[in-house]
Amino acid sequence: MFVKPNIYKVDCTGAVGDSYGSYVYAIKNEHGVTLIDTYFPGKVEEIVAELKAAGMEPVDRILFTHADLDHTGNSAWLQKHYNNCPVYLSARELEAVREPAKSKSGKGGVFDGVEEPVMTVLEGEEIAGIRIIPAYGHTYGHTCFLYDKTLFAGDLICTEQDEIWEMELKFIRDREQSWKAVEDVDQACDFDLLCPSHGEPLACTTLLPFTKREG
Repeated sequence: MFVKPNIYKVDCTGAVGDSYGSYVYAIKNEHGVTLIDTYFPGKVEEIVAELKAAGMEPVDRILFTHADLDHTGNSAWLQKHYNNCPVYLSARELEAVREPAKSKSGKGGVFDGVEEPVMTVLEGEEIAGIRIIPAYGHTYGHTCFLYDKTLFAGDLICTEQDEIWEMELKFIRDREQSWKAVEDVDQACDFDLLCPSHGEPLACTTLLPFTKREG
């Protein structure tokens, strides 16, 4: 579904019934098509078919908000399918992939059982016209992205019934750092649409206040 004229939410990556969704988004501009995250493994054919039907291919680059499996699972296959397009993530997040102590679990293993893509570190303040927003806490190097006043929040927060919520605590590496990241991103970004990975897009201009989980 197009959430704005050149921003597409890949519907097959959303929650269905009891399944756990993790939305993939595609941006099309003068730099080509940029894919944000890639969902759990095993969804590549549906993702490609939906992107094709929406006119959102070929994909020129893939951006990771972070390196959890529900965001990276199809990346290696999609990279090969789209002419070895680059896959980007923050320098800190690549550190967490390579150094188990910095991973969310403290044990590493982000790509255990799935093929790892060739990854490139994000540099500078933007890529392909998309602003890069550091938002550490959910993971060691979590990143948000901003384009056309649309904030791609990854797992910084989630939405539930048109409200902004903290992610479930079991999924957060550093809760206090994540709280600070919400405030920092809110201050740094001028947006009118929030697109989280978990939950539906929400028309809003602030992340605050957000509902914190008990615990």
